[in-house]
Amino acid sequence: MSWYKFSDNEEIFYASRSPRLKKYHGFQNSDELIEKIAIINEGNNDFEVKNNLLIEYYNDISSLTPVEIPNGVYMYKCATSAQPEKLVSMQVRDDRVLELLPELKKISDEITWFRNNREVYEKAQTRYARSFMIYGPPGTGKSSWLRGLARDIDAIVIYLNDIPTESFISQLNQIDKLKIIIFEEFVTLFEDYTLSTILQFLDGEFSPTNCISFVTTNHPEKIPENVIRCGRVDQFYRIGYPDKEVRKKYFKEMFDYDASEDDLKHTANLAVADLKEVYLVFLQRNITIPDAVKVIKERHDLIRKDFGRTREISLSTY
Repeated sequence: MSWYKFSDNEEIFYASRSPRLKKYHGFQNSDELIEKIAIINEGNNDFEVKNNLLIEYYNDISSLTPVEIPNGVYMYKCATSAQPEKLVSMQVRDDRVLELLPELKKISDEITWFRNNREVYEKAQTRYARSFMIYGPPGTGKSSWLRGLARDIDAIVIYLNDIPTESFISQLNQIDKLKIIIFEEFVTLFEDYTLSTILQFLDGEFSPTNCISFVTTNHPEKIPENVIRCGRVDQFYRIGYPDKEVRKKYFKEMFDYDASEDDLKHTANLAVADLKEVYLVFLQRNITIPDAVKVIKERHDLIRKDFGRTREISLSTY
């Protein structure tokens, strides 16, 4: 799999995909679209406009130089393609206190050990890979922590929403750089794939090497026990509600607010996402933190009443 940098000041990379190379252009308005099309026509390349993107097809790549795949976060809408739809930049995370959650700290320590002990896997003649399941109630920081990891770690980070093909994995294995593969809300895979297909991927025969995989879910009860045996999912961690120390640091780090003992008492058993909304309601309505907590809990009750029995929307449909 070859990658190309189009110019020194254009840090956008795309993989060569036979028979032609694709390059994606964003545009703000029709005038900018017309301008980009005119430039493409000067280079004798083909193009099409699709899903608010201008896609340029390079008929001749002899003028381009292959380069090493850069670190970054790559969004694959479909894992059957060897090429990402877009290269995205991760925003600065607002979850600095998540590093205090003990389970997430354990995962960070395991990643460090994994990266420093490749020879252990080579000596055992086993695939150099590690996999984690992160589960727990919604809003507890699972996705936010992974976004922070994706931004900070020296690796190629790939978000997938379906099971990759053997060809896709084969091409990933040609990259001698750490890969991070992330499946958000793992249970949606069971809507689109048979259990045997999922197990075949998790068992590692066709899985990537030099890779750390994460699967997340809010609903571990929907995942069969045999899916998470050792060798398929190496470790799993439940991310629960932040304790008193983390809640206090959250308010201080995020909002420069010194939470009182009464504030901390009333915010027990709230998710990290809830803490943010509590503080915003506290400011917006000019009420106390305990009263803001009541507003959030009323919201939770309404959700359980009106939404709890509806069928969940599959992320895989997007």
